[in-house]
Amino acid sequence: MPTAVDTKGYPVLPLAEGPLTIGWIGTPITEKYLHLVAEPLRHLQQNNDARVRLIGVSENFCIPGVAIERIPWRENTEAAELARCHVGIMPLPDEAWERGKCGYKLVQYMAAARPVIASPVGANRAIVVPGQTGILADGTGQWIEGLQRLAVDRDYASKLGMAGRRRAEEMYSLQVTTPQLIEVFRDIVLSSAPTVVPEMAAPYRG
Repeated sequence: MPTAVDTKGYPVLPLAEGPLTIGWIGTPITEKYLHLVAEPLRHLQQNNDARVRLIGVSENFCIPGVAIERIPWRENTEAAELARCHVGIMPLPDEAWERGKCGYKLVQYMAAARPVIASPVGANRAIVVPGQTGILADGTGQWIEGLQRLAVDRDYASKLGMAGRRRAEEMYSLQVTTPQLIEVFRDIVLSSAPTVVPEMAAPYRG
């Protein structure tokens, strides 16, 4: 079963005007991965006046040379906060633990109709369709190239975002996965039901 979100809770809003806003959502436990794209973020801010909005990071989190807007995570505001971004990112190292991650933030970005840029690690490879719903970037150069293209070509960014939304609705929405999960449970119950021997089923007549 894939990771799923309630896509109805994510508003589909047009990309705002102004500098590229790079978004990330996570927790203080996973904020360390953002250091993997420190150089691309510095480059974008210096050359494209990009903004970096981080939802759910710790209050003292920082990336040297990068101006950061820290947004507290709240369940009732996370979808609206993602809609204020132009692109969602998910950098990861190619290591054993990270290969087992589910890519939940990518599904959230796509549900918000935002293009994604992610490291080609684990589930990210299955969730992102390169060139259609987002970009898989391996190394500093590819991260810079991908972010710059989205910064200068908003039509391309919007096209990726809307395709991502459709993919989220078709594959990663609760509306699709809930019936699948029910079917899985039904199959488990039916396959594990004990076999009833007719003689044993007769009432006791002692």
